[in-house]
Amino acid sequence: LRYLTTIVWSTIVVLFFVTSLIGPQFAPEGSLLRSPAANMMSECFLDVLSKVLFLVVIVDVHYAIFDPVARTERRLEELRQLMAAVWESSSDVIAISVRAAGSGG
Repeated sequence: LRYLTTIVWSTIVVLFFVTSLIGPQFAPEGSLLRSPAANMMSECFLDVLSKVLFLVVIVDVHYAIFDPVARTERRLEELRQLMAAVWESSSDVIAISVRAAGSGG
């Protein structure tokens, strides 16, 4: 995301200088770069493009984090680690008694 942001904002800055300073002075007469709206059009285009790229990254991260299967696996792994820590630190004996159905009692 850092590289994407760097590339997008660097492109916006370069395009600003091209459409504001270089284009009007060196572009041929009647060229789009001589138009006063060239700067605004190019910045709007890159702004929309950058927001679409950022949205794609955000949606991918959202699906990676909130994927139900991956989330369940992470939670089960955390539970395994917790239970392993409990069993390793336990020095007591645990006895489990189960009463079968139909047995007197």
